[in-house]
Amino acid sequence: MKQLLYFFVLLFGFCSCHTGYHAITLRQTDITPFIRKDGDALRYHTTIDLLRNHFSGILVYKQIDSTAAHLVFITEIGMKIFDFEMGRDSLRLVYAFPGFESRPKMIRLLKTDFSLVFLNGIYGKAAQSKT
Repeated sequence: MKQLLYFFVLLFGFCSCHTGYHAITLRQTDITPFIRKDGDALRYHTTIDLLRNHFSGILVYKQIDSTAAHLVFITEIGMKIFDFEMGRDSLRLVYAFPGFESRPKMIRLLKTDFSLVFLNGIYGKAAQSKT
């Protein structure tokens, strides 16, 4: 009896109608970023757990000019862990603490995460929208 119930749940769950989706191209008016472009530095209290290490400090976002910004993580004792330069569609590592620069997977993970958080390179890409 349980197997029959599972069968119907799977049957009706996967056979639902997927109408109403269409592809759109994202514009800056579609998604509003939370970062101001007024030139002030934004500071966020941050904790990062990487492997078995726990880092607590400040993440600083500073707009350098209209196309570039820096994203720097500084620990509570003043050590700079990483510094990324964010362009319009790119994120480039400027500095990494010596223990981090030898781990390209960790740097790639940080780049991906910060690109998503700061909406870097998202405009002009295709997305699905449900009407």
